[in-house]
Amino acid sequence: MLGSVLVAADLAADDSDAAESSTSTEYWICYGRILVFEDENYDPSTYSYICWQVSENYSDLHNAVKHETAKYETVLSPEDYPSYETNQIYACLTTVINGEQIVKELTVRVNPIDDVCYVLFMYDDEHGYKYQPVTSTKSVNLSREYVVDVPEKNPMRTGFRFDGWFMDQDSKVPFSENTVVEFMKNKKEVVVYPKWVPDASQIFDFISVNCQQINGVDYIYDSLIVEKGKSFTLKMNVFEDYKVDLSGIKAVVIDGDSRTTITPTSVSESSCIFEFKNLTKDLTVVFNGYVSYVRVVYSMGDGISVDGAQPEWVKEGSPLKVSFSHESPSADIKVYRNGENITPSSVDGDSVYVPNANGTLYIFAEPSESKSVDEGFPMYLLLIIAVIVAAIIGSLIYIHNKNQAQ
Repeated sequence: MLGSVLVAADLAADDSDAAESSTSTEYWICYGRILVFEDENYDPSTYSYICWQVSENYSDLHNAVKHETAKYETVLSPEDYPSYETNQIYACLTTVINGEQIVKELTVRVNPIDDVCYVLFMYDDEHGYKYQPVTSTKSVNLSREYVVDVPEKNPMRTGFRFDGWFMDQDSKVPFSENTVVEFMKNKKEVVVYPKWVPDASQIFDFISVNCQQINGVDYIYDSLIVEKGKSFTLKMNVFEDYKVDLSGIKAVVIDGDSRTTITPTSVSESSCIFEFKNLTKDLTVVFNGYVSYVRVVYSMGDGISVDGAQPEWVKEGSPLKVSFSHESPSADIKVYRNGENITPSSVDGDSVYVPNANGTLYIFAEPSESKSVDEGFPMYLLLIIAVIVAAIIGSLIYIHNKNQAQ
């Protein structure tokens, strides 16, 4: 469920005398442009009224359109919500349950990212310890959840004792599960640093693991630092709201010029497990055999529809072609790849053609009305009137001069 902040909506007429009322406030952060406001407790047998109101401005929330539904979805335009910039949306859920009016006020900070970004927990100056992903479909209720979890297993290092995670290398700004992360164009990886305290009693001989990241796939493992001679287990699950076919995936271990192919110990279309046993040297792994898909998000105004099939997923690198029908004289169609406007190269009249689909594609289609040159008054009529007026004025001047001469 997603949301934003604020005030109570007016009740339906038959619920206006609800005797009691309670209000609560929640704060959210959303990393995408698809906002889904949903009352997860909705029960038609006990709810006599339910209403969502959503606004980009707090002051306009009272006047926002009422959506009397348990679930309301909206797609934010990249023009108004550019990638890696932070804005705020406000929403209000008003319900009447067994005669009691309940108002839930939500504020959502929107920080749209392109696909997947990462919080990288470092081990030392050169090696990563663990990547924690944040996807463009992730929304977090900050009063109940964390944006990312800190690694469950603390790192170990010869000659040092671990003493916490920090946002800076000087160990002055602590990082915890309550830390809210925002990404920027030049900061798609937020780096978190360990604090090491000298301790001669600590002995730990390690190797490091470097795995290729597949967009839309969650990697589950203890850490990328493994005690020498031990094994590294990697579980891979496709994120919700992403599509990647893992059924044919293979791992390729790179060791200098040599390549060794490893098959997963278990595999399905959306998950797999790899085992790398008895590691004695640093491990570098890439993957092949998987198939990634691009999501297509539509936002269409009244009277506009897609001709034929409306593809939600397109194989990455394949072409996308969509045509629209509309009741209005014309339609205003815009296409974005993530936050980039690609309308000029992909829209021709009422058709959209993207030759090489990659990144999330957003298609906005709204009805547009054609206008005459002078906002409804044709220019040629103005010219005719001007000629007639000039002729009349000329005639009057001629008659006046003639009378003067007599």
